Amino acid sequence: MGIPIKKSQIKKILIIKNDHIGDIILSSCVFREIRKNFPRAKITLIASGSNKQIVEKNKNINEIIILRYSPRKIKEFLNYLEVSRRLKKENIDLGIDLRGGFFNIFFLLFLPGIKYRVGFYNQYIGKFFLNYAEKKTHWTKFNNHVTLSRIELLNKSLGLKAKNNWPDIATDKDDKKAMKKIIEERKLKRFICIVPDARADKQWPIENFDKLIKEIKQKYPKEQIVLVGSNKEEIGCLADKNPGVVQLLNENLRVVYLLFQKSELVIAHDGGPVHLAWAGRAKTLDLIEKRLPLEWIKPLGKNSYYIYDDLKNLSVENVLKEVEKILKR
Repeated sequence: MGIPIKKSQIKKILIIKNDHIGDIILSSCVFREIRKNFPRAKITLIASGSNKQIVEKNKNINEIIILRYSPRKIKEFLNYLEVSRRLKKENIDLGIDLRGGFFNIFFLLFLPGIKYRVGFYNQYIGKFFLNYAEKKTHWTKFNNHVTLSRIELLNKSLGLKAKNNWPDIATDKDDKKAMKKIIEERKLKRFICIVPDARADKQWPIENFDKLIKEIKQKYPKEQIVLVGSNKEEIGCLADKNPGVVQLLNENLRVVYLLFQKSELVIAHDGGPVHLAWAGRAKTLDLIEKRLPLEWIKPLGKNSYYIYDDLKNLSVENVLKEVEKILKR
């Protein structure tokens, strides 16, 4: 059963998603659907420093508060208390925690006295501080896409009829200008973006990226290679071994999103960049470690492709075959 609310009584809404870049991309449909259903409400988002770039131009959000999850130092814990006191003064009507952590539920929804509290929970005690609680399913039991789980939470808890689960990445004219500047300065025409960055447990060996770049350059000499990411050492190493590739380090994520849309293909691991690519309907090849829940995280849309395998043993030849199939389409 959902909570008995009247939309006209909801004047202030808090949404919490203070974790990783990919997580906020996959939850961004919530901001759009909440705004559709509560067009006059003030919507405040609690984000993390790392994912702020994704949402700071989103017109569905009125205010962004930066707060790291979870507090690991005394200063970070004090930040939670400070934000909690700030929220209490706001008299917020509806709070939605998409992260599911106890610190968020208790300090950012319950303690500030938010009237209607909705969210996921991963610790049993958390459910007792929510008016509507949805248990975070263990990753081995996921049977639908993460974006759909966000929409279902809204529909079940608030009695909405939202259907659009596609991510909502907001950009502006300055982002477009920055993207065009990159294309002009780097003289990009036909190009493939490769993102070698990944967490160690879902990383395709970096030497395989080196081999793949060499194979692509030989087979498709007119295609430029753009290396995108934040790992200066890895990208620098690949660039040194492959003269002529373009390096794009620590670029604004919204600009990267727009650049992906201009590319012939984006190759990346599961994570923020690959979700940006398919969200922008760019041709995308997602390298997904086999231990991860495929149905939960796979890229969506007709331009999205993936290899679901043990990445440490995935051959360059198999990846190249997929690249060739995609570029022919």
